[in-house]
This record gives sequence, C-alpha cells and structure tokens, in this order.
Amino acid sequence: MEPTVVAALLANRRAAWVVADQALRVTSVIDVSGLLGMTWDWPGAALLNVLPELVGSEMELAAVLAGRPDPLHIDFLERADCDAKSVYVRLTVAAGDVEAAQALFCVFEDVTDLGISRQRLTQSRNELLLAQRSLA
Repeated sequence: MEPTVVAALLANRRAAWVVADQALRVTSVIDVSGLLGMTWDWPGAALLNVLPELVGSEMELAAVLAGRPDPLHIDFLERADCDAKSVYVRLTVAAGDVEAAQALFCVFEDVTDLGISRQRLTQSRNELLLAQRSLA
C-alpha cells in the first residue's frame, strides 16, 4: 500500500504508527494527525527512549520479532498530542517485513473517549465505596 494512502487512512482514524528495526531503532514514523506529539526527531532514536511505556517489555518485543503470532497490546497509555492535549492511546506492536528485513510495527489508535469513560467509571465506583463506608 502506498505511504500516502496509509497516511490518509491513519489520519481519518486518528492513528499513527512507528516502525523499528531488529535493533529496536526507529526507522520511520507516520503521524498525520499529531497523535504522538512532536516526532520529528524520532527516526534513528532508540525505540525504548521514544516509547518509554515499552521499557520492561524487551522480552515480549523479542518474541514478537521472532515470530510470536499474537501482537503485544497496551491499552490506555496517556500521552500528549501535538497540541499538548492529553490523549489516551492503544498501542499494538506486531512484526512484519520492511524491505525483506523483520521489523516491529507500533500502531497507535486514539481511544481518548473510552479512556475518559473508564476514568469516570472508576471515579464513580470509588465515590460509591466511600459513600457505603460512611453509611456503615
């Protein structure tokens, strides 16, 4: 698929992707909607430096690169977009081929509405527990 077509599809879904090589170095970033914030200096950087949420997942990343069939999923990561607005994203990391070499594809999808709903639900649940305790 053409990069411009991919970029247009990602912009319509408010999604972005980062591609990293086997050495976990970022090779490219497509973020038309600014979901990930300022990414201009990411290519060439260590993946774990630009996505610190993956620190501690090195063994899982290696397993994905080695061909593990199920991707790595991390839900409700809170990040700042290009407008410094807080957004929640879902990160999916899967392996694929780029120019005949194995690579990691880190796909980000905006789930801010779902994250806010989840936060409100947790707050309501906590308030209910406090009310129950005060009544007891």
